Amino acid sequence: MITPGSISETKIPEANIMTVLIDKTGRVYMTLDRKDNKLAVLEEIGKDYNIAFTPEQKRSFVDQPIIGMPVSVLPEFLNKRLEDQDKLLKQYSIPNDSTNNQFRQWVMHATTINKDLSIAIKADETTPYPIIKKVLDVMMGLKLYRYHLVTVLDA
Repeated sequence: MITPGSISETKIPEANIMTVLIDKTGRVYMTLDRKDNKLAVLEEIGKDYNIAFTPEQKRSFVDQPIIGMPVSVLPEFLNKRLEDQDKLLKQYSIPNDSTNNQFRQWVMHATTINKDLSIAIKADETTPYPIIKKVLDVMMGLKLYRYHLVTVLDA
């Protein structure tokens, strides 16, 4: 077992937090713990992409804990049952490439709506570093320099 040279015992806040999850295949997801923030962010994304979400879609978005869809398929995704959404999430992620960086939009709106939002970025040792770097570059580009980087999750 390799132990990093620097380990912090800082507790990650349990409330008022945005969590960015990066899986070992490089897919990027987000969570927002406050439903009011989540709804406000969805409304801003709707404005950005000219999408008018229905009240049912908004309710579905707030009920689904994970944000992880390209905006182009989001309305159709939100029309599905929660169980079906969970299955679909494994096929998608938030686009974060240079030509279509929707991840940046989600983070920008979340941190603009809630200036006191804590940020946690979770990945593990098998997550490709270039993907982690892209996420960190988005944070730096938005002048977000304070976040918790979690690389090992306790079982």
